[in-house]
Amino acid sequence: MKMKIEEAHSEDVPKILSMLEGAGLTREGVDDAKHYVVRADGNRIVATIGFEVWGSQGLLRSLVVEEDERGKGLGSSLVLYVLELARKLRLEEVFLLTDKVGEYYLKFGFEYYDRRRVSGAVLNSAEFRGACLETAPVMRFAL
Repeated sequence: MKMKIEEAHSEDVPKILSMLEGAGLTREGVDDAKHYVVRADGNRIVATIGFEVWGSQGLLRSLVVEEDERGKGLGSSLVLYVLELARKLRLEEVFLLTDKVGEYYLKFGFEYYDRRRVSGAVLNSAEFRGACLETAPVMRFAL
């Protein structure tokens, strides 16, 4: 499969929301994020990731890969794509909140981070305002 990462279009939103729902991820705050997708077989979305910019901070959210496409590196490609985008935007740090797959993000350089130490505009995101449980671990990637 030839992989192509591109910014999602408005007509992609129903599929993205369906993927989030299927993965048990919140839809709250989805409109704050730009979404990037991987397409296969022409136009079929097989993976998606959301990325929000809050001043000098980024928030990675909503990484989902269709079950039949897992194990092909699509998720890793999307994470690396977003981190490169963060570098181009000269952001200082990228956060994510996760309660299930934090170990996955360690290989990219994310580190577990004390939620009480988070400051800045990213705290205005839906995820930090309560869309994610307050007990959800915070991870940080310093740029």
